[in-house]
Amino acid sequence: MIEINQNNVTVVEDIARRILQFPSEGRYQWDCKEKTDRFKAIFGVPSIVIAAIWKLARDKAAILDITIEHLLWGLVYLKVYDTEDTHLRIVGWPKGGKKEFRKKSWQAVELIADQKNKVVRLEKRFKNAPIQNGNRSVAYLVSDMTDCHINEPKPFEPKWKSEKFNGPGLTYIVAVANYSDNICLAEGPWPAATSESKCTKQALLSKIARNEPVEVDSGPGKLTRNNNNSNNNNNNNS
Repeated sequence: MIEINQNNVTVVEDIARRILQFPSEGRYQWDCKEKTDRFKAIFGVPSIVIAAIWKLARDKAAILDITIEHLLWGLVYLKVYDTEDTHLRIVGWPKGGKKEFRKKSWQAVELIADQKNKVVRLEKRFKNAPIQNGNRSVAYLVSDMTDCHINEPKPFEPKWKSEKFNGPGLTYIVAVANYSDNICLAEGPWPAATSESKCTKQALLSKIARNEPVEVDSGPGKLTRNNNNSNNNNNNNS
């Protein structure tokens, strides 16, 4: 459990306001009902989530000389799909220019990724779930695949082609708890043409009990398990 107080959030919001150069008053004043939506649009997540990321990562961030400002750069890089000049304009044209932005934003992205195992955990699927009394007829998880664009590898191979955007890509599986807002699994990548059924069986079904259902869309079709995939130690509530 990550404990975040209002002071943690205020620190993040004050630095963000300075970076984005928002006025404190007037038509575009900072403190308004749209502030949360503004954070999501620019950084991808609300300020409380950024505060939680910083609390998880700050010890390692100090070693790498990464500040909250650099963390915000990394989130802008992840969220805003545009040119580097656009990123620089959003974060207020850092003194170190493109070189500094590239270095620190990438370090921040890697720092965020390093926190995955602290928060993305399969056992969190049980949080708020009803007691099943040994019967796992109710699904704890909903699972889906997402494809990400990549530069086309050379020579081209069909395995990279994503049917979702008709171009080269990588695919990932993400499973979210049905009874809470926890992300419980994020695995990959695989070449984008890899079947959803194969990814789901390899990354998810092999890690949960054989009689535990999972909600999926029609992509994987009928998911059958091997007898060897019955191992599961995730029977503790989180």
